[in-house]
Amino acid sequence: MLSTGEIKNRIVGNTIFANGLLGIDLSTGFPFDGVTANDAGDADTGRPNNLQNFPVLSSISAGGVISGTLDSLPANTAYPVRIEFFANTACDASTYGEGQSYLGFLALTTPGNFTSQAFTIPANMPFLTATATDANGNTSEFSRCRARLIVNPPSVVAGTAGQAYPAVTFTATNAIGNVAFTLTGALPNGLNLVGATLSGTPTQSGTFAFTVTATDDVGSTGSQAYSVTITACPSLTFGALSNGTVAAAYSQNTGPTTGYSYTRSFGTLPPGLNLHAATGVISGTPTTTGIYNFKISATGCSTTSEQAYTVQITCPTITLSPNGANPTTLMPDGQAGVNYSTALTAAASPTGMSPFTFSVVSGALPSGLSLNSGTGVISGKTNFVGTSNFTVRATGSSGCFGQQAYRLVTSCPVIALGFAALPVTPMVPVVLAGGTTGTAYNKALAASPTGTTYLYSRITTSGALPPGISLNAMTGALTGTPTAAGTYAFEIRAQGFGTCAGTQKYTLTIP
Repeated sequence: MLSTGEIKNRIVGNTIFANGLLGIDLSTGFPFDGVTANDAGDADTGRPNNLQNFPVLSSISAGGVISGTLDSLPANTAYPVRIEFFANTACDASTYGEGQSYLGFLALTTPGNFTSQAFTIPANMPFLTATATDANGNTSEFSRCRARLIVNPPSVVAGTAGQAYPAVTFTATNAIGNVAFTLTGALPNGLNLVGATLSGTPTQSGTFAFTVTATDDVGSTGSQAYSVTITACPSLTFGALSNGTVAAAYSQNTGPTTGYSYTRSFGTLPPGLNLHAATGVISGTPTTTGIYNFKISATGCSTTSEQAYTVQITCPTITLSPNGANPTTLMPDGQAGVNYSTALTAAASPTGMSPFTFSVVSGALPSGLSLNSGTGVISGKTNFVGTSNFTVRATGSSGCFGQQAYRLVTSCPVIALGFAALPVTPMVPVVLAGGTTGTAYNKALAASPTGTTYLYSRITTSGALPPGISLNAMTGALTGTPTAAGTYAFEIRAQGFGTCAGTQKYTLTIP
């Protein structure tokens, strides 16, 4: 509006926002002069719309009720005056608003305070403005922005008397410019609001109710009610600590879990355990055996005290399987010359300690058998006949171990004789290929299982070899030149693996 005498310019029910300048500027020339301040009683005239005073908004309730005032006297302004309300996503840089979203109006019949109906204010448009239009159609500039500030956080934590309170910093959403915080109600002694921060060391216990109010540069306000509970400082009594076990979870209280801060003032905690400074709880999983001496210091409730502790960490019980008091029944028997395999396992109580490493720590396995250190499997083929006593140890990841005594009996195998590389069934006579009188004869016999050196002999009480034929005791070969015809039955004995032996009957015909 550029002309001094332009009046009765009625601007109502509009949407005016995102302009480079004010949404409504009652200016008399260019460039526009910006916001024109209200004058007392609205007595100024002779300028656009008689420089109708704009409303001054004072508060916005959580339910959307807007309160404010208009000081235009009836001598200067024609009543009733239409007060229109608008919601905005942002204010003009001058902090005076625009009219982005029209909410509604009220008719003010006399100057002074007013209260609107409850409006539904969009969540993304927290900044409110208003205009005043008198009965003659003179519309004011937009009022200054006003928002309902939201004070955060919504609640505060509890505290303990004699212990520093966890500081709380208050903030205000929707504020324009700087924000000042004030507190009404009761705080425990020792707790104070300084600026935006609530902090201190309370000396009273109980529950205290107070309200924090935020006020920004344009006078917008918001409040939040709080309740803080301060518990009484607990008496300091140190608790006893139990011993622990490697790989077993450990958790023990040294003292009250609130009201004090804890430190280790001397010595060393067992590896794997830690002291929680706020609660005094020692927890974790021990990793190393030993006896550990240390002191714990507790500070709080206007006192400091210290307690000495000794905690022993021992190995868990590690058990090998199979297990038992009688080692003679634990290990399956074996046979010389026959493949052998059996598995040992280990477990810890409490659990953990894997992987285990297995070793023979006393005695010895039968020759030819070995213990796999990673799997615990005993396997191989032995030529030993007899009893072997040995002890196996299983060592866990932390160095803790368990062990078990075992006895392994290896007996004679079934020794069978036949042709070379062709064992036959014992006790069933074998017919050897016949020879001829006066012609050299050579037939090799063989015994199984392999893995030993056999000695061969003829059982003298069971038949005879053909004249001219002899048995090689080292190779089992029948060689020579037969000198007499006939059918000859005889029995051969093979001895190996020490005193183990087997026999086989044979028939040889010499024509």
